[in-house]
Amino acid sequence: MFQLRIEDKTFTKKEDFLTESSFTEPWAKATIDFCGKWLSGESEFQLRTSGSTGKPKLITVKRSQMEASAKATQSFLGTSSRSRIMNSLNPEFIAGIMNLVRAMVWRCPIFCEKPSNSPLKAPSDFQPTFITLVPSQLEGLLSQPGKLSGLKHILVGGAPTNQTLREKISESRIPAWQTFGMTETVSHFALARITPFPLKYHVLPGVEIGVSEQNNLWVKSPMSDMKVVQTNDVVNMVSPTEFYWIGRSDFVINSGGIKLHPEELEIKIQMILGNELPNRFFLFGKEDEKLGEKLCMALEDPNHEINTKEMRTKIKESLGSIQTPKEIFVLPSFVETKNGKVQRKASISDLS
Repeated sequence: MFQLRIEDKTFTKKEDFLTESSFTEPWAKATIDFCGKWLSGESEFQLRTSGSTGKPKLITVKRSQMEASAKATQSFLGTSSRSRIMNSLNPEFIAGIMNLVRAMVWRCPIFCEKPSNSPLKAPSDFQPTFITLVPSQLEGLLSQPGKLSGLKHILVGGAPTNQTLREKISESRIPAWQTFGMTETVSHFALARITPFPLKYHVLPGVEIGVSEQNNLWVKSPMSDMKVVQTNDVVNMVSPTEFYWIGRSDFVINSGGIKLHPEELEIKIQMILGNELPNRFFLFGKEDEKLGEKLCMALEDPNHEINTKEMRTKIKESLGSIQTPKEIFVLPSFVETKNGKVQRKASISDLS
């Protein structure tokens, strides 16, 4: 049976949500408001995109699309009314909203807590079996033995998991899946079991995929209202239902006629440097008179403690000069969206 809990309050029917007024925090109000509208039978909802690759925008999503997404995830993972969902994400964005939808569609209980980097503070009488996390949340939980026990399904989204985190996940033997999707496809339409190896994504039931001439992925599914959504994601399709993600075409760097995919190189650099590089970083192209664009790195390091010269040397020894950043820019912090995604272009906007 569907049941939502926030702190010490329990909601089960439409009237509970429509009359509740004691919560003042935005995340709690958004949670109650959405569930009230859903249980009242609203057929369309306004959702806000994250803005990680462009300006945030509002899009209209049908109830049927959200129901299709919840049912496809249920079919893929084998969840049921016996599942217990923990929502630690912002309910103003699609990932958090879909946890609410799943609970109502699966007819199972859900406990909602304030979004933070220290999640999973459920009361002792609520043992969650399903949770969706961003990489930074999972990173913190892995250092707390026992916190993740009892969870049968951990979805990780919002950003790709780095190599170090994937290795920790594998060593811990937790049932974690990397999600692949966007607001336009109503959360994820493909999942990859997280291992230390390149992640192979499997599409959910009812999802059709293909690639453009530029190998950019397109998707058509009930979650997209059976409309074709063309993405900027470059992939390697290995079957009609499976693919490996390479990177975004709008991030591709053309350096001296050689196309470099930053996200693909970032994985290689993570493997080379490992725990020597605890800080966040990303690669980008910078205008260059000789090469057209040169490969550069933005490194988040508020204390300027990392030896960038030594870092470049190690990368060059393994990857060669073409795949080694020509410059490393140390920044005190990256610009993020409201739900914690790094905004690459905004973070380097002040670099000359």
